[in-house]
Order: sequence, then C-alpha cells, then structure tokens
Amino acid sequence: CLDNAIGNGELPFPTVIKLDIEGAEILALRGMKLTLTSTNAPRLIFIEFHPEFLLNFNSSIDLYAIFS
Repeated sequence: CLDNAIGNGELPFPTVIKLDIEGAEILALRGMKLTLTSTNAPRLIFIEFHPEFLLNFNSSIDLYAIFS
C-alpha cells in the first residue's frame, strides 16, 4: 500500500493523487490513510468514480461523502 511504500522510504510524499481504478478507489484510499492524515498530506486528490463498479468492492458512493 502507499503508506508502506512511503514509510519504507521507497516513495516520497505525493503532492497530488489521482485515482481511476474502476471501482476499487476505496481500497486505495484505505491503503493511504496515514498519508492522507499526515502533516505532509497531498494538496489535491482527484478521484474518478465508476458507480457501476463500486459494489464489486463492497463500496458505495456514500462512503465518499467526506470528500465533498
């Protein structure tokens, strides 16, 4: 996950994150929880949703309400 890669020094903290992963966005967001809540959190997060695929990942558009 992104948090592990940053924590291990494999990647620097991102300033921008773009997600377009066919409904699995919630999995990616869960894997970057520490990154998103750190003092070095990205300045911009762009998420392209595909509502028809969200259920495949036990997700729904309601889970993303915190970003609006």
